[in-house]
Amino acid sequence: VAVEERKVVGFCHADSSADEGWGEVFSIYVSPESWGRGHGHALLGAGESTLLAKGHERALLWVLENNERGRGFYERQRWTMGKPIRIEAIGGVQVTEVRYEKDLTDGL
Repeated sequence: VAVEERKVVGFCHADSSADEGWGEVFSIYVSPESWGRGHGHALLGAGESTLLAKGHERALLWVLENNERGRGFYERQRWTMGKPIRIEAIGGVQVTEVRYEKDLTDGL
């Protein structure tokens, strides 16, 4: 979690993926009031370290196709877009998600 003034402003959940051999960042969130303060970078880095410690050398995550801000963030953190896309129903609305991938051993 990310904390400011004793208040949780963000979190990241990363664990083993259903895709065999992969780790996955299932969720990452930072309150908009706390954007631009490095929390997202720190949270994603902690998630990546957790996955690596669990023995995963590669990781994936899914992001809404039209989430330009989120996609730009992941790309700046050296995640690359993979081939798969998926269509999910979220809150009764069909959305398209794209897959990002990262070699967690790159740069070690």
